[in-house]
Amino acid sequence: MILRKPYAFIIKHFRLIHLAILGTLIFILMRINDLSSLFNTLLNSRTYTYAGADVYLNSPIYLFIFIGLGLSAVVYWLLKEKKKPSNLYLFLIIYYFIAIIGFLYFNSILKTLINDSLNVDTLRLCRDLAFLLSAPGYIFSCICFVRGIGFNLKQFNFSKDIAELKIADNDSAEFELLVGQNNYKYMRWFRRARRELKYYILENKVAISIAGFVVLLILGFLGYRYYDSYMKAIKASQVATVNGISYVVNGSYITDRDINGNVVKDGSKFVVVNMSFNNTLNKEQALNLDIITLTYGELSYKPTLSYNSKFYDLGVPYKEAQVIPSSSMLDATLTFEIPSTMNVTNFTLKVRYGLENKSDSVISKYRLFTVNAKEIDAPDVISTVNLNTAINTNIINNNEFDLNIIGYKITDSYNYKYVICSSSLTCSTYSSLITSNKYDLSTMLVLDYDGKIYDNAYFTKSLNTYNKIFESYCTIYYDYKNVSYSSKAKVVYDSDVDGKVFLYIDRKIALADNISLRLDFRNYKYTIKLK
Repeated sequence: MILRKPYAFIIKHFRLIHLAILGTLIFILMRINDLSSLFNTLLNSRTYTYAGADVYLNSPIYLFIFIGLGLSAVVYWLLKEKKKPSNLYLFLIIYYFIAIIGFLYFNSILKTLINDSLNVDTLRLCRDLAFLLSAPGYIFSCICFVRGIGFNLKQFNFSKDIAELKIADNDSAEFELLVGQNNYKYMRWFRRARRELKYYILENKVAISIAGFVVLLILGFLGYRYYDSYMKAIKASQVATVNGISYVVNGSYITDRDINGNVVKDGSKFVVVNMSFNNTLNKEQALNLDIITLTYGELSYKPTLSYNSKFYDLGVPYKEAQVIPSSSMLDATLTFEIPSTMNVTNFTLKVRYGLENKSDSVISKYRLFTVNAKEIDAPDVISTVNLNTAINTNIINNNEFDLNIIGYKITDSYNYKYVICSSSLTCSTYSSLITSNKYDLSTMLVLDYDGKIYDNAYFTKSLNTYNKIFESYCTIYYDYKNVSYSSKAKVVYDSDVDGKVFLYIDRKIALADNISLRLDFRNYKYTIKLK
């Protein structure tokens, strides 16, 4: 086989070759940018399937990669022969090989998107990989642009070559390559190349060590970022779209107790699945609970709405026929009743998306979610505090809550004064009388409090005022004539006053020897001594 040394041609067209490499890099970056935009769009819209993904597969991307790879290899060969700096083109060759692997992976992901949905972890990984693949491309593009437009041949000392070229006869000389013969020559070349690589590494070990350390730091940071942001935050999260609604499993819990720590129903436990539902259609929709099933082996359970109010601390319960507005997302819990004798925590949540006829039967097709329910029942933790002692608790799911009962009084009425100012800065004082029902034996227990409600706590998404919190969690205890009494806290109607809670209570409490409040946050019990 006869080959020619094209040194002269390459030297004369050095700039043109770099512009050609630049063109391949720009095309690659355009395709990467398209893919990155696609993955970002899917993540932001919480839509994890895309029937139009096939348009991204019809691209001559590999042709451009191989063109760039071939040109880079030729230039690298030239510079090595001329003993000129060639590291840039070695890195370009490596970059093109990585690009091939990257696009093969992206194509497999796109093929999956056409027919099925992906979990959020995979999409975020694709987005990050696209970013990592594009970063070196921009650097190489800038260098090739400079060398292609304003490249100074004298920088590489090719002027002597050009001057001697007439063109130098040896640059166009033919040489004979005998394939299959004189193999010792190639082995000798290989050994020489290995030695040269070794010497190169030894001569530049400091720079190589620093570069390697930087690369390891970057990879370590990216690995940590991926684990911390994605794997930890949504370790159990899975995503699928059915009938225009994307389903995301955020967390799941198993318990037989309500928000106050009381057994909900003898013989039963409850699996509470906290989910996000994203309506991707341009019309409002309600969930179809008939297509949702919690399964374990051959056992299956349908969601129940009867006990939703028992689990406010695990999320906002889904209400019957609740509508999800178009292009909006709803966070809600679904509750499944299972036998108390069922000592398992790992289930499969199935969402039916279609039917398939096979032979003489109809087969249901499902999207599957892994539900690893967390056991949250625990022994009671009881604490007793006095007035002016702050309660700071962190219930399950980071349900933070702060409360400090400053004082109290027992009264039949309370005159609440407030000020309203108009736009003209004219202010008027008003008053409102808050009273108990004077026609029975009730009076009011007025509590002065200070505290903080955390917006990210699950239970405060529903119980978003202290009035609601006291009605849900508080019980009043008192002793009268050596008899103990208790009553569930009931807020006086239309008594929304900041810093105060008005509770109905029997008149006997005015003569009580002991008065206390108890806040029951599941297994955390706080007794506050008033008297």
